[in-house]
Amino acid sequence: MITVIDKGHSIPPLSPVCSFCRHFADFRRCAAFDGEIPLDIWIGEDTHEQPYPGDHGIQFEPVPGAKVTRPQVPAKTA
Repeated sequence: MITVIDKGHSIPPLSPVCSFCRHFADFRRCAAFDGEIPLDIWIGEDTHEQPYPGDHGIQFEPVPGAKVTRPQVPAKTA
């Protein structure tokens, strides 16, 4: 299922970053942000391994015991 926010635009139900993070709570919700997780983090444009405005000092940490220990985003090419 994909949530449509505007004709021609949609938000995927899973995040290549947040779905593997110990701070993830629910669709676009986590301990780091008071509101929704910023879209650029949710869709993987930012891996949130470094501080991000409004994250209260909380960045990506893998779920304890998970085999996936890094955000699952494709490497950027020049």
